[in-house]
Amino acid sequence: MLMESVVNREEVAEMCEVVPSDELARALLPLRVISADLHEKAVSYVLSGESADVVEQVWQEPETDALFGGVGELNRTLPVRDDLADRLSAVGVAWSSDMREPPRDRRRVLYSLRDSLYRCDAFSAQQWWRYGQLLRAIWAADTPGKQDWRRKAFTPLWLLLLNEDVVRTVDPWEEAAVNMVKERLMWGPERFAEVLALDGVKAGKIPSLVLTLWLSRYAYLNDDSRVPCRLPGIAEYLQSHGSRIPASFIRSLNEYDRRDLVLLLAGLDMDLGPVAHLLVPLTLEEKRTTRLQAIDLLGRVPDTPRREALAELLSGKAIRSKAGFQRSTDLLDHLAEGADDDLLDVAAEKNPVLAVAVEQLRARAAFSRWASEESEQAPVVLPEVEHIALDQPADAARQQLWRILNRLVDDAWDPQGAESREEIAARYLATEQDVEAFIAVAEGRSTGVPAILRKYRLGWVGSFVPSLSVVHLLRLTADEPSTRWRDALSWGEDADADPRAIEAVLRHFNLPIDGAVRDVVWRTGDPVILWPWAWEHLDDLAEGLDSSEKVLRALDILEAFPRLPVDLLPRLARMAVTASPRLRRRVQRLLSVSPAAPILAEPMLKDPSAEVRRSAAEWIAAQAPQRSLDPLRAAYATEEDAATRASMLKAMRACGEDLTELLSPGRLQQEAAEGLEADPAAGPDWLDWDGLPTVRWRDGAPVSSLVIRWWVSLAVIMKDPDGRGLIGLYLSLLDPHDARRLALHLVRAWAARDTAHPSPEQSLAHAQDIGLKRYQYFQRYWTSAAQSDDPEERERARQGLARPLESYVKQIYDEHQGTYLGSAMADKGLMAFAVGADGGELASLTHSYMRSHRNRRPQYEVLIRALRANGQDPALQVLIGVAQRHKMASLQKTARELVDEVAVERGWSAEQLEDRTVPTAGFGSDGLLHLSYGARSFTGRLTADFKIALTGPDGKTRASLPAPRADDDADAVKAAKKQLTASRKEAKNVLSLQSSRLYEAMCVRRGWSPVEWRDLLLAHPLMRHLVTRVIWQLDPADGGESIVFRPTPEGDLLGVDDAVVDLPGQGEITVAHGTIIGPDAVAAWREHLADYEVEPLFDQLSALAPVITPGQQRLTDLRGHMTDAYSVRNVASQRGYRRGGTEDGGWFTEYLRTIPAAGLTVALTFTGAFVSWGNNPCATDSLELRRGTGRRLVALDEVPTPLLAECYADYAALAALGAYDPDWEDRTRLF
Repeated sequence: MLMESVVNREEVAEMCEVVPSDELARALLPLRVISADLHEKAVSYVLSGESADVVEQVWQEPETDALFGGVGELNRTLPVRDDLADRLSAVGVAWSSDMREPPRDRRRVLYSLRDSLYRCDAFSAQQWWRYGQLLRAIWAADTPGKQDWRRKAFTPLWLLLLNEDVVRTVDPWEEAAVNMVKERLMWGPERFAEVLALDGVKAGKIPSLVLTLWLSRYAYLNDDSRVPCRLPGIAEYLQSHGSRIPASFIRSLNEYDRRDLVLLLAGLDMDLGPVAHLLVPLTLEEKRTTRLQAIDLLGRVPDTPRREALAELLSGKAIRSKAGFQRSTDLLDHLAEGADDDLLDVAAEKNPVLAVAVEQLRARAAFSRWASEESEQAPVVLPEVEHIALDQPADAARQQLWRILNRLVDDAWDPQGAESREEIAARYLATEQDVEAFIAVAEGRSTGVPAILRKYRLGWVGSFVPSLSVVHLLRLTADEPSTRWRDALSWGEDADADPRAIEAVLRHFNLPIDGAVRDVVWRTGDPVILWPWAWEHLDDLAEGLDSSEKVLRALDILEAFPRLPVDLLPRLARMAVTASPRLRRRVQRLLSVSPAAPILAEPMLKDPSAEVRRSAAEWIAAQAPQRSLDPLRAAYATEEDAATRASMLKAMRACGEDLTELLSPGRLQQEAAEGLEADPAAGPDWLDWDGLPTVRWRDGAPVSSLVIRWWVSLAVIMKDPDGRGLIGLYLSLLDPHDARRLALHLVRAWAARDTAHPSPEQSLAHAQDIGLKRYQYFQRYWTSAAQSDDPEERERARQGLARPLESYVKQIYDEHQGTYLGSAMADKGLMAFAVGADGGELASLTHSYMRSHRNRRPQYEVLIRALRANGQDPALQVLIGVAQRHKMASLQKTARELVDEVAVERGWSAEQLEDRTVPTAGFGSDGLLHLSYGARSFTGRLTADFKIALTGPDGKTRASLPAPRADDDADAVKAAKKQLTASRKEAKNVLSLQSSRLYEAMCVRRGWSPVEWRDLLLAHPLMRHLVTRVIWQLDPADGGESIVFRPTPEGDLLGVDDAVVDLPGQGEITVAHGTIIGPDAVAAWREHLADYEVEPLFDQLSALAPVITPGQQRLTDLRGHMTDAYSVRNVASQRGYRRGGTEDGGWFTEYLRTIPAAGLTVALTFTGAFVSWGNNPCATDSLELRRGTGRRLVALDEVPTPLLAECYADYAALAALGAYDPDWEDRTRLF
């Protein structure tokens, strides 16, 4: 509270013991620098009103404001230059001898000249008015344009300057906190009111202008006590005069002043009844922090004025506006929870807009109650904490530390210099003693702060020594007097561990937990790991939901919860209605697990915002509750926004509505005509409308081009590439062939627009222009370089001078041809038509786009969402491929989520979906591809390498289809050739993707029932060619002896002894592995495959499992095998690994392979290489398996044995590149 201290006026009189005229003369002393006469006239003018022309004279003088140290806030940083200081000193200004910053400290001395003046109560209001006019003239001298950008509405500038100068000049400046009530007792609201009255301001306006003086943003930016809002008496003044300030006063204030008014009222010890009419409108303020503070103050307003002001607000125009409606949620929530709840229903009867908000409010309350009851029936059991080991070795850290320290030394060492390398190493602490002292502390064998950490920043150490764990870093920093140990929680190798485990480590080191772990949670870590901690800290999660910086992270964590916590349901319910579109959709998905979600969605159909109404319709469509049909019908009948009507149609259909009448050709024609009449330019301006294919309704009647244009326009407006709703519904009304043709045409048009390149003519003109300029530039440069003393530079110059102009032109031409003319992302909704395209064509287009146009992440997501909406087998297989193998982790994650959606939708697991959507590439159940030319036909068969061999009527084998004859059907020939091209592409994709999938199935021991295995694999026209090259194992359901077998191309199932095997009807079939069937069976099967000349699809028999101990997390037995970076890259890439993340300078030390089915990542670590620095020596390091995509290690005895064996084989393949070298650490130090 801004408590009004009581200070005796006699005390103030004692402060002003000298004659008032002397105080005034002292305050205006800097004017003597200009002239003694000007100074005397200024003093006389203030005291008696004589010499009024002095104001104009001061106005015309330059630099007067600088002479006074700056008057007011705008010019308070004007420097007092040395020449001005000398001139001021000559007229009697005494400078202190101990000024540390003269320009600043000189201003303070000048302020002190005026300090005692403002302490006196001997001046009349008339004299202060004249003094204010003089201040304005002084201020204007150094202000460009002589206009004040800070000027508050209707407030005289001279008064603002006087007000600000009164508070800025309090002396001494050494005191950071000033008691403004004591120092400026006489400067209360009444004095300013007196002066305003003399300025001719009408009495009714004076309270408003006085209040503006107490609104100062500076008070709350730096908590400076030298600000106008700290002046005394405002509480008493508002208590007496607050009711005279009109409500319109609020509209005259800017955003900052409105904020300051709320803060001012919050700090006053007074009854807020007299200003209720000012406070209540601020509960709809634009800035949420301000309106929440205003709402909190409502409790300090007595009942009668509060309820009157609230009733006026709830029935007024402000809350009827779109902005007011959106901001009213917090106020309505507050009122619903208190004694003023009855005002809502009364106001809703008078205010239709408010009625919608109240209905939404009641719906949120009802949903929260219902969902809470559901949640209470499902108790949550938190998983056990996986504790972080305290006895971790730091061998890898030692190696990394040596590498970076030696790099620093070699960078600093000059072999021809006077200082030896050893001396430089000692200076950089790159010595055995320093490194071992560092490692000893990290491993807990010593204590204290090692010298290396004292010399280098913790962030530097953490960046270049990434294998240091949280435990290591805490030991290294725990003994420091600072709190750098907190940073260790972010740098540690296991910083993404369970926060509960990190808390346990902090307790072990007797370090405070407080906010340290919370900071880590908001920055890093896998939500799947974080959620148990968050469940125990729901207040932190609630704070995150209210923070614009943390809300996305909070939602990520909530999505990992087994169910939503009851305490957060009201907040989430409000966000589902009022948050931004992006957040609203995510929250709606979270809440959709509850059958009570339609309670929230239905009132949103009446929202003033078309975007919110459309969002509500989409949400209802996703839930498809039949109970929502009546609200949807009512909303659709009055909806005017075309895109929202379309979304409502989609929702009605999802809820089971018969839309025959609403989707009749006549009705659709009318809607299209009305929509295009309102917006004749609707739709993409780049689309060739005349080139669209003509289409027919299902009954064969032609469809107007206006209808198609309107559908395209709606798709673009809705911006959703998932066309399963409205666009799919529209396409279903067309002739199926025409629908596919139209859909594919629009999809291709979008892709063509998005990937358009300059024409050859444009690129050639560009290349000839730029190429000549570049050629001429380099001719001049190389001519100069040819005179260099450096032979290498001279050689480069010789080659450069020999390069012809045509070479530059060709280079620039190729570069220009590779540029894009633009993007079609603004029209991504057009891809909604992909829902009706041929799945094979869509799959082929997507393959081609991703292969030819790299790193276009937004477009890739549009394409995979279109694949998901299409849902045909070829499209889904491409989507599955992206989910399993794409290099972009975020895209892979999105694709996996979409695959899981489809699987759940169809009642399958993701693996079952993958089985059931393997394309046939046009092959029939007989395993043949039948192609017809009309009068004759050809048959295609898959070869061992998945190529297609053709046989014609003559029985001859051929590689391609022949040219057509006169008696062949031209359309049939065209279709046959198209099918053959598509079949070859699909067969090639199946071989690659399904081979990888079967290999991964072997690693993770994925199983099939005998029926599934026969129907989905053995009977599939393409998969049968793969399964015959794989050894299988059946484990009977009754626990009997396992059966190991392989299918033959003829359909028999053979055991290792060549006997035909009969499979039981129950059990589980898996891809066999040598570690499971045993060494004797491995030898027998090797012989069997050789005898039958079967080429295995992949090696199932060679990999051996390493020997491990319980709980072991890392294998290092093949560490130290020397090789080079290129060899490691080649072998790792061939075995399906990709480069891991880079450290500083592009350095990386691992290759990674994800195993989605097991939720694991395999890491092969080595001593490291730079991404683009040549082929440096390196050595093998370790094999690790990590949880998900993070860095948390998994105990190796928890990994499926075949997977561990295969990973160990990869590890051994790297080790086989070179022999073990006992000096591998020294040999791999690059610097």
